[in-house]
Amino acid sequence: MTPYAALIAETIGDDDPATLALVEELMRTETPTLDHLSRPRFKALARQARSDADQIKAEGWLVSYCGTMRLAVPAWATSTV
Repeated sequence: MTPYAALIAETIGDDDPATLALVEELMRTETPTLDHLSRPRFKALARQARSDADQIKAEGWLVSYCGTMRLAVPAWATSTV
């Protein structure tokens, strides 16, 4: 697990590799590089990206987004519960 993925997992409470990659990708839509972020800002951005993923799922286009970005689809993204 990369240092970014470890901090994202700690922040969002999920260590699924597909979810971590999705959250990191969504974080990078806000800022292309994560190196310059303070730890609090990084964690806030990770929480926001996870929330964004939930919203994209609710809107029905998360699986398509993952395909376009060549990301694995997290299992929760296809669940209806």
